[in-house]
Amino acid sequence: MGVVRRSLILATVFAVAFLANQWGPSPTVSARSAETMMAGFGGIVLVGDGEIFAAEAANQFRPGMVYVFRKNGGAWQEAAVLTAPEAAVLDQFGASLALSGDRLFVGAGNATVHVFTKQGMTWSHSGTVPSSAVPGETPNFGNAIAATGDWLLVGKQVVGAGRGGRRGGADAPPPPPGAVFAFQRGANGQYAYHSTIVSDDTNNAGDEFGASIAAEGPMVLIGATGRSSRAGIVHEYALDNNVWTSQRSFAAVGVQGNEAFGSRLALSGDQVVVAAPGDAGGYGAAYVFRRVTQGGRRGGGGGGQNAQPAAPPASGNFTWQEVARLTAPSGLRQDRFGTSLAADDKAVWVGAPGAGGPGRVFVFNGNATGFQIDGLQLVGPDMEGNAAAGQSVDVRGNVAAVGAVNARNRGGAVFIYERDTNGMWREQPMLTTPLDEIAAITGEEKRCSGDGKVDVFDCGATDLLAFLPPSRLTHDGHYIEMNDSWGWTDAQTKKEWAIVGRRDGTTFVDITTPSQPRVVADLPLTAGARPASWRDMKIYKDHAFIVSDSAGQHGMQVFDLTRLRSMEPQSNGLPVKVAEDHVYTEIASAHNIVINEESGFAYSVGSSGGGTTCGGGLHMIDIREPKKPVFAGCFSDAGTGRAGTGYSHDAQCVTYKGPDTRYTGHEICIGSNETTVSIADVTDKKAPKAVSRVTYPNVAYAHQGWLTEDHKYFFLNDEGDEPRPGIDKTRTLIFDFTDLENPTLLKEHMGVEWTHDHNLYIKGNLMYQANYRSGLRILNVSDPSNPREVAFFDTAPYTTNTPGFNGAWSVFPYFRSGSIVVSSIEQGLFIVRASDR
Repeated sequence: MGVVRRSLILATVFAVAFLANQWGPSPTVSARSAETMMAGFGGIVLVGDGEIFAAEAANQFRPGMVYVFRKNGGAWQEAAVLTAPEAAVLDQFGASLALSGDRLFVGAGNATVHVFTKQGMTWSHSGTVPSSAVPGETPNFGNAIAATGDWLLVGKQVVGAGRGGRRGGADAPPPPPGAVFAFQRGANGQYAYHSTIVSDDTNNAGDEFGASIAAEGPMVLIGATGRSSRAGIVHEYALDNNVWTSQRSFAAVGVQGNEAFGSRLALSGDQVVVAAPGDAGGYGAAYVFRRVTQGGRRGGGGGGQNAQPAAPPASGNFTWQEVARLTAPSGLRQDRFGTSLAADDKAVWVGAPGAGGPGRVFVFNGNATGFQIDGLQLVGPDMEGNAAAGQSVDVRGNVAAVGAVNARNRGGAVFIYERDTNGMWREQPMLTTPLDEIAAITGEEKRCSGDGKVDVFDCGATDLLAFLPPSRLTHDGHYIEMNDSWGWTDAQTKKEWAIVGRRDGTTFVDITTPSQPRVVADLPLTAGARPASWRDMKIYKDHAFIVSDSAGQHGMQVFDLTRLRSMEPQSNGLPVKVAEDHVYTEIASAHNIVINEESGFAYSVGSSGGGTTCGGGLHMIDIREPKKPVFAGCFSDAGTGRAGTGYSHDAQCVTYKGPDTRYTGHEICIGSNETTVSIADVTDKKAPKAVSRVTYPNVAYAHQGWLTEDHKYFFLNDEGDEPRPGIDKTRTLIFDFTDLENPTLLKEHMGVEWTHDHNLYIKGNLMYQANYRSGLRILNVSDPSNPREVAFFDTAPYTTNTPGFNGAWSVFPYFRSGSIVVSSIEQGLFIVRASDR
C-alpha cells in the first residue's frame, strides 16, 4: 500500500485532486480545458511515486502527449512519452489526468479517457473509457476525472450562464445541469459504465455540477461552480451498497455570486481545500474545511507525512466545518489566486499565475491549529514576462511540481522543487519539451499536386517555394506567434526581402532565391514595450516604419533597410539581432501604420495608450526625412468607430487618380472604421476634411480594404461577419467609388470557404486575401461585380475552414518575381507562387 496522496493539480479552467487509502494507493487528478492556442505543456502536472507527469494536450502540430519524468543520476529527465494508440494532431490527449496506484487515466478530446497500466517501470495502454459508453449527450466528458479503488469518476460539465452568458439569448432556457459518470473496474481489468451521479439540489439548472471531483475511499466530493449565480457549492456522495448516494453539501460562509466556490478541490483524510477564484470580487481565496462530528471531534485521519489515515466514514453524524480562508498578501485581481491547489498534511500550495509577472505559488504552512503564509515561491527567477507559473501545482512528500504554461513564449515549462534536510525547497533545472511547430521546408519548389496537396497543406494552383516556422525567425530560436508582413525590393541590389511581424519583433528575410530564404536580421520590439498580438509595418525610401498595438510605450520604429546589404545570418542560420535607427514617440501603441509613398506621409491609425492618439483616427506624420519623422496633424471622422471618436482600424492613403476628377491629385484616405467606411481628403494636413461615409448590411467589424489600381472600386473585409445568420461563406464587400462623395455598395461577394477574412490586397486583376483558417485565397476581380477564386494555399492544415482567428494573417503579393509572402499566426512564413496554369 503506497504513500497517501494529498494534492490537486490545476487546470486552466477545471482542476481536481484525489486520495486513496485502503481503496488504492495514492490517486491524484487534474484537468484543464483543451485549448489549441498554446502547446499547454505545464498546464497539468502530477507528482507520482518517483515520477512526475506533465500533460501537453493542446499541441497544434503534433498529437497530445503526456511526458513522464524520473530522476536519473541526480537530475530529472524524460523517461517516457505517452500518446493515444491512434494518435492524431489536435486529439487533445492529456486534457485531464488521474493517477491511482499502477493505473494512469488520461482524458482526450472531450470524448475518451485512456487507461494506462504500469508494469515494472513501463506504462502501457490497457483500455479506453469512451463517452459513448454512457447514455445521453456528454459535453466536456472528462474535463474532470478521479479514481479511487476500482472506480473511475468522469465529469460531464455543462457550462451555464456564468461563463459568458446563457446560450441562445436572454429568453433561452438555462442549460441542463452537469453530471458525473461512475465506471467500475471488472474482473477483466476493464472499466464499465455503472451509473450517473446527478445533483439532487432543486436549484441545479446550469449548476456546472462536475466542474471538479475529489475522491477518497468510499467518498466523493463534487464541485458545482454555477450554483446560485455562480456562488458555487460542493456536494458529498458516498458509496452505499454499491450505489453512490448523496450525503450533504457545503459552501463557504457568506459565499456570493460569481465566487465559483468549488472550482478546484484538494482532499486528504478529513481535510479538503476548496478554491473560490472569484472570491472578494475576483481576488480569489482558498478555503480549508475539516470534517468533524456534530460534537466537534475530527472525523478521522491524522498522523505524520507518510501516515495512511483511515478513510472518512461514508455517512453518519458529520459536518464539514470551515477552519481557514487563505488569501494572497497584497494580492491583485490579475493574480488569479486559486487557479491551482495542492495540499499535504504540512501545507497548502495555491497557484497565482498572474502574480508578480512570471507567476507565483503561495505556500501556507498549517495544521489543525491554523495556517500561516510561508513565503512566495517565485518560479523561474530569470524568466521575463508572463510565464503563468502556478497555472498548475502538485506536491507529494519532498517533491513538488509547478507548471508555467506561458514560459518559453507559450511553449510551456515545468519546475521541480525538492525539499532538503533543512526543510527548504530547492528549485531544480527547468523541464521543457521540443517546440510544437511544423518543420521548415526549403531547398526546392514543391508543386501543388493533382490531389491538391503540398506536403500537409491543401492547395489549388499555388506552389510552395519555402516555409519557415517561427523558431527560424528569431535570433535565439524561440517560438513566437506571427502577425503582419510586408515586402521590400532593394533598388540597388534587386534583392527581394520579406518583412515579417512577430509578437515580439520584426524579422527581415532575403527571399531573392525563394526556395532558399536567408533569415538575416531580427529587430526586437522597442525597449520597455511589451509583446503583443498586433504589429504592422510599411516602407518608404528604403526605411521600414513599424508600430505595435497594446504594446505600451512602443512608438514607431524606423529601420534603415540598406543596412541589410552588409549583414549575414548567424553561423547557425538564425538572424542577427539589430536595433532600430530611430523611435518616433508622439504615439505609444498603434494598430496599423499607413504610408502614401507618393506624398511621403505616414498615418498611424488606432493609436492608443499615450501620446497624440487623434481619437484613434489618422495621426499624420511627415516622413520625407525618414529618420526625422515630424507630427503633421490629426483627422478623425467623429461618429464613426465603436466609440464614436473616429477610430480607424486600418486605412489606405493614395494620391487620387480615379474617375472623380474633383479630387484628382488630392491625397485621399479611406478608413476602415469598425462601423463604416470613411473617406477623407487629407491634402491639407492642417485642415483635413471628411468627404463621405458608406456602410453595408450586417456590419460586424469593418476591418481593412484596398482600392483597385484605377481607384474606381474598393474591396473591404469585415472581420466578424461570417458567423452571422445568412453569411455562410467568406463575405467581401465591393464598393463603387466612381463618386467619392456618394460611394455605393456594388456587391456582397460570398467566397468558397466559410472563414473569417483578415487582410486583402489587389495587384492588377487579382485580389489576394489572407483568410485566417483557409489561408491565402486568390480571386480574379477583372469583373469587380463577379469575383471568382482561381487559386489558394491553406496555411493552417490542422484547423477546419470555419470562423476563427487562427492561420493566415496577411499577404504581400507585390514582388516583381511573382513570389508571394504569407504570414500565418501559429505556423510561420510561407513563400508561394501562383502556378503557371
